[in-house]
Amino acid sequence: MKKILFSVFAFLFICPSPIVFAMEDNIEVKVNVNNTIVDREQPLIGANIEDINFQIYGGLYSQLIHGECFEEHVDPSELLGLKGRDRLAVWVMMDEQNRPILTYNPGTSFIYNKGRSVTGLYRPDGLSYGRRAIDVRNPKLGSLKFTGGVILPEELPEELRTQLMNLATGDTQVSRHWRPVQIGTATGSFKLVRQGVLTGNQAQQISYISGKGEFGIDNAGLFRAGIKLEGGKPYEGVLRIKSDKKQKVYISLRSETGKLLAEQSINLAAKPGEYQRLSFSLTPGESDTKGRFAVTLRQQGIITVDYAFLQAGEWGRYKSLPVRKELAKALISTGVKTIRYNGSMNDRCPEPAYRWKEMIGPRDERHPYQGFFNPYASHGFTVFDMMDFGQAAGVFPMCGLSPQETEQDMADFIDYCLGGSETTWGKRRIADGHPKPYFLKAIQIGNEQYEAPYFDRFKALAGVIWKKNPEIDVVLSCNIDIVTDHKITFIKEIVRWCRAIGQEKHLVLDSHYSATLDYADKDIDIGIGLNANRQLAEEFPGFSLRLWPMEENGNSHDWARGLAHAHNLSTMNRMPLDLERAGTANTFQAWDMFRVWNQGRIHFTPSQIIYQSPYYVDRMFSDEWLPLVVQAECASKTLDVLAKKSRDGKTLTLYLINIADIPTVASLNLIDFMPLSVKVTSIQAGLKAINTPENPLTVVPKNIPWDWVKNNHQIELQAYSFTVVRLSK
Repeated sequence: MKKILFSVFAFLFICPSPIVFAMEDNIEVKVNVNNTIVDREQPLIGANIEDINFQIYGGLYSQLIHGECFEEHVDPSELLGLKGRDRLAVWVMMDEQNRPILTYNPGTSFIYNKGRSVTGLYRPDGLSYGRRAIDVRNPKLGSLKFTGGVILPEELPEELRTQLMNLATGDTQVSRHWRPVQIGTATGSFKLVRQGVLTGNQAQQISYISGKGEFGIDNAGLFRAGIKLEGGKPYEGVLRIKSDKKQKVYISLRSETGKLLAEQSINLAAKPGEYQRLSFSLTPGESDTKGRFAVTLRQQGIITVDYAFLQAGEWGRYKSLPVRKELAKALISTGVKTIRYNGSMNDRCPEPAYRWKEMIGPRDERHPYQGFFNPYASHGFTVFDMMDFGQAAGVFPMCGLSPQETEQDMADFIDYCLGGSETTWGKRRIADGHPKPYFLKAIQIGNEQYEAPYFDRFKALAGVIWKKNPEIDVVLSCNIDIVTDHKITFIKEIVRWCRAIGQEKHLVLDSHYSATLDYADKDIDIGIGLNANRQLAEEFPGFSLRLWPMEENGNSHDWARGLAHAHNLSTMNRMPLDLERAGTANTFQAWDMFRVWNQGRIHFTPSQIIYQSPYYVDRMFSDEWLPLVVQAECASKTLDVLAKKSRDGKTLTLYLINIADIPTVASLNLIDFMPLSVKVTSIQAGLKAINTPENPLTVVPKNIPWDWVKNNHQIELQAYSFTVVRLSK
C-alpha cells in the first residue's frame, strides 16, 4: 500500500501564508480484498496513565478527597490574587526555620538542585534542597517574580510578607485543599503540626476553644471543584484522628452552600499519642454536584486529623475496586486492550519514594510522596490496583517499577504478586486481603531511559524476574530517535544477553512516539522501533523484537491531534505483527487543571465527562473491529487509506484520512467486492477545535448519508476529516 508522504505542519511553519491545495477530484482508491497484508487479531488501542493532570489521584482513583494526608500547607492563591490555572502553580513550603517560601510549580517536578542553597527549604519528603535549576527563566505571575523558582519572605513587599507570615504561622493554618467550618459563636484555631504524625510530614490540628456552634474543616474535592454527591446513595470512608480525651467528632456531607445532607457522630476514646481508625458511612438526603465533606467538633476540644478517605459505595465503583465507575467505563468504551501504568513518577521523583514496598498495607498508613508532576502524590492507588482493574476489565496491564529496586526487592515483588502462603511475601499478600495472585503478565523497568547504567539495571532485575517466573514479559523503556542512536548499541547487548539465557521471546521494547499530521509519513517507523527491529534482525538472525509503543505524545487534545492519531493508527495497522500493542498519552485530564502535556483524551469535572476527538478516533477503529488488513492503493499525497475485512469476507471497512485543507473526492474501486449495504461515519472540524463542558459535541463522529450506487462509488471527503466507510454483502 502506498503511504501518504505529505507534511502539512512542516509547510505551515515554513510558508508565511496558508497553503491552498488544488481540488483533487476522482482520486481512485483501489482495494484488493483478496490480498491480505496483515492478520491483526486485536485493535492497537491502548492507554498510558501516569501521575499527571490528576489522571489517578483526583481522577480514576475512587478517593473523592484531595489533600487526603494534609501534606499541603496553606493556600496562598486568594492572598496573592491568583485565579484560573495560576492558582495551581504557587505553593507555600515551610523551611526549617518555619518561614513560608513561595514556590512556583511549572507542572514538571518540585525537584531542586543542591548547587544553589536556600537555607532549610522544607520539602514534602522531609529533605532540604537548593533552588530549582530548571527555573532559569525566572517566571513571573503578575507582580511576583520567582528567582530560580522560589520567592523568599524577604523578597516580598513588607505588607504582603506580613500577611503571608500570618497566614502560614498564625491560628488559621488550614491545609491547602481544606477550608474552615465555623458556625455560631464557636471560635478556635487551626495548626499544621509536624510532630507525632502518622503519615507524611504534617497533620491538621483543630482546636475548638470557646463559644457555641460548630468548628472544623471541609474538603470539596480536587482543587475544591466540588464532590458530586448522589442523593439516597451511600458513601463510605476512613479517618485517622488523634484525641487525648473522650469526645465526639462529627462526620458529614454538605451542599455547596453548607446545607447538611448526611451526618454521623463518632465517639473518640482518650488515647494520647495514638491515631484512632474510624470507619463511617454516609447517605446524603439529596444530590449536589459540588458537595463537601466535613470533619467538625461541637464542643470544646482538640483533635489532630492525619488522613481522610471518602469514596462512593459499591454502586459508584467499578466491580467493587477503588476505581470510579464512570471513568472506568469511559476508558473501557474506547476498546482499550492495554494499559501502561508508568511514567515520570517512576524515575523522576526523589529516591526512594516510588518503591513497591511503599504501596502495600492499609491505605491510611501509606506515606504520600513527592511526585514529578504533582508535589503531593498519593500511594492510595498503585500498580497492584491497576493489575486488579486490568483483570476485572479484561485489559492487559503493563506496570512500571523503578530500576533502582534492589534485586532482592524485585524477587520479593514476584513472590508478593504470584507466590502462595509457603512464601514470605505471598503470605504477606494474603494477609493484606488479596488471597488470589495478582494479574501480573508484564513488568516495565524504568521510564524513558537512555544511558548505560539503566541497561545494567535492566539486566540485573530482568534476570531476577525470569529466574522467578520465565513467562513474564519484561519491557525496556527506551525511546528510539534514529537508527544510529547510541541506544541501539545498548539494546544489542540486551538482545545478546537474552539470547544467551534463552529469554529473547519475553523481551519487549516500549519506544514512545509523536502525533503530528505528517509523523506517520516520515518518522513513525523509527519512533516505534520498527527500523531498529530490522537492524537487530540483521545482526541476530531469527530474532524479532516485540514492540509495544505505549505512549503517543502530541501535547494537545484538539482535532489536529485526533486527525494525527487516526493517521498513526491507520499506518500502524499496516505494519508487521512485531508491533503487538500500542497506546496513547494521556488518558484522563481534569478539565482546566492541566499544568503540562495538555493531551488528555477523556476530560472530567466533578459532574461531567467530556470526550475529546482522539477518544472518538479510538472508538471508530475499535467499535466494529475487523482483523484482516487488505491491500489498498491511492495516488493522493494527502489521503491515507486503510482497508480491512472480516474473516468470512462479507464485511469490508475503509478508513479514509484526509489531511488536506480542502475536500477530496475519492472513487472507490473494490476488486471482487460488491456491497449490498453501506454505512458512513465521519469527523470533520477545524484543527484547533475541542470539546468543552458547555459544548461537548463540537468534534464528534456523525453519520453521513451516502448511496453506493447513486453516487457512482464516489465519496466526498471533507477537509481535515476522518471517514469510516463500512460495506457489507
